[in-house]
Amino acid sequence: MLVVSIGLARRGESRGEGGRDDDDDGRSSINSIVAMWLYLRTLHSTSTLYLLWPLWHWYMCMFSFFISRHKW
Repeated sequence: MLVVSIGLARRGESRGEGGRDDDDDGRSSINSIVAMWLYLRTLHSTSTLYLLWPLWHWYMCMFSFFISRHKW
């Protein structure tokens, strides 16, 4: 899961989309890692999320994707 989010974050960078500056050297990757850390922490601390895992998984994938595409 973490690899997927990092891959999504780097996909936009490799294509050069968004006109990113040199100052943005992996900030979206860091945001994806933070999102995945929060995801895992919440998943392990809340047993009800195991029942809602597919929905939560989709939500975190979309969150990671959109945060990686955001122009900071």
